[in-house]
Amino acid sequence: MFKKIYYDEDLTDKLKLGKLTDAKVEGAEDVLGKENTVKESSNAKEAPTLLIGLLLGKSLTMMEGNFVLKISDEGETKEKSIRIQIERDKIQIKSSKAGMNNASKIEKMGYATESAYEIMELYEEWQEIRDDDSTQEHIVPPTFLEALLIKSHENDIPIEDRSTILSVLRQYANRRGDSLTDDYNIDEGLDLLDPDNDDNEDSD
Repeated sequence: MFKKIYYDEDLTDKLKLGKLTDAKVEGAEDVLGKENTVKESSNAKEAPTLLIGLLLGKSLTMMEGNFVLKISDEGETKEKSIRIQIERDKIQIKSSKAGMNNASKIEKMGYATESAYEIMELYEEWQEIRDDDSTQEHIVPPTFLEALLIKSHENDIPIEDRSTILSVLRQYANRRGDSLTDDYNIDEGLDLLDPDNDDNEDSD
């Protein structure tokens, strides 16, 4: 889901993200600790702690933001902004935030139900891909992590612990049954991980 969000893709035919405000990643302890949290950000998907956490192999365990739900109203398609928090084991619709403040209780229930349904539909689609033995497309490709790495560099986020990031890139390729260097063109990202690269000397 985060890959779709990062590239501003629609999540389903009826649901997309307007703005990601909060996020949390968890994993092995590093210089930033075992978990990194972003709160009330204007653009959480590019927050340094989130990008670096994902690059170091942490898992995204929570996202919250203003999602846009397409609804049909008397033959017209309208968009409704809905604040949703998504965790591994629950979906919370925050009816007091985003565009639901003035909605009636019945409208809020309808929007919440429809939003949850769309998210579950996306999850079931991912499960089908995961259970398909002929593909590993449920695992994000190393090229996506390279995109996060390049964005970090463009935003002047210090790129440290390069060996760990390179190891994570290899792990993602291996989990897809691929070779990092043979099956992916990520030269730009690998250059950023090269300690001898002149462009990186200031961020070491």
